[in-house]
Amino acid sequence: MPLPRRVLADANRNGAQPVDRALYALRRADTPIIDQLFFRRQIMDINGKWRIDAVMSFETQPDGSNWKKIDPNTDDEDMLECLNMFFVFDENEMRTLIRISPDVSDEEIEQAKKEGALITDDRCMYQVQELKRENGKVYYNSGITGEILGEEADPWLELTVDEDGSIILMTFKLRRID
Repeated sequence: MPLPRRVLADANRNGAQPVDRALYALRRADTPIIDQLFFRRQIMDINGKWRIDAVMSFETQPDGSNWKKIDPNTDDEDMLECLNMFFVFDENEMRTLIRISPDVSDEEIEQAKKEGALITDDRCMYQVQELKRENGKVYYNSGITGEILGEEADPWLELTVDEDGSIILMTFKLRRID
């Protein structure tokens, strides 16, 4: 079905990029599948609190994916550590928070604060990373510097949204908890 010229002209007038112009035009042409893609791509709001739901695995899981769900009943200490982590996104930053073990004394926490550790009042260590939003995508500053395979490393990595609404952050799949 050819798209009406007025729909394309409308997309151009709004300053859309070429791919966005096509999606916008198809959306205006009442194409339901494209409408869903356009909505997810343009309007996904990641602001809020997220928890690790799964970890990328080198073994295929029973559901056919490479994502291993976090099981609170596991003996795997690395997996249990994931239960103590969560992420908070807002417009300009991503905070990674890790709950501090009850075995750590208040004195040890105070000493860590004096040495520069960022610790909340509810016993969580945290790290702050800058976010930027461009062309409907969200990127975070990974802090990666130097060269990778002879090319300058770009510290800005894209946060991608999976088809189930989860955020893919390197080897973690995050699920919204707020």
